[in-house]
Amino acid sequence: MSVSLLPNGQQQFTDNNGAPLALGTVAFYIPGTLTPKDTYQDSAGTILNANPLTLDAAGRATIWGAGYYRQIVQDSLGNTIWDKVTASPDAVSLGRPIGRYSANHTCSVPDEVLFVNASAGVLTITVPPSLSTGSVAVQVTIMRDQADTTSNLILISDGTNTVDYISSAYSAAPAVGTAPYRDVFGDGALIYTRGVG
Repeated sequence: MSVSLLPNGQQQFTDNNGAPLALGTVAFYIPGTLTPKDTYQDSAGTILNANPLTLDAAGRATIWGAGYYRQIVQDSLGNTIWDKVTASPDAVSLGRPIGRYSANHTCSVPDEVLFVNASAGVLTITVPPSLSTGSVAVQVTIMRDQADTTSNLILISDGTNTVDYISSAYSAAPAVGTAPYRDVFGDGALIYTRGVG
């Protein structure tokens, strides 16, 4: 039999001095936005929490969720304790989330790896600088999918301007480190790229 440490059945939040965050609030959003994202009172995901969720007098709440969240914790007066990106254990258990795209795509979580197939024509991957929140910096890796042997452009946008592109075709046997890719970094205001191809 294999066993593991059980997480607390309820989360308890504290203020900057370590005292329970009595009647504080916790709000959940899609990372990099203020678009609300649901959390639940039960492990089946059938009973929604309020959003923002008001903590009890001991600073506790039961919060179940799936995937990545922007979490904003405030005290009862509305002062922000933190604004950070968090994730359910299943979202990070295999490392960076991976996506495959053959159409225009806007990234919604930091730290993604994208395999992009532009064989049908030019497409755009948008990496909003706003994905960098609090201490979380955007790092998205965009690679040409091995099924895409074209040289169609993969444009990289910050939502307003095209800041870079991938133009090289994927080779069936690329040399180590030479597959067409871009690492995209953000600081909350701008995005920066590096890579080959």
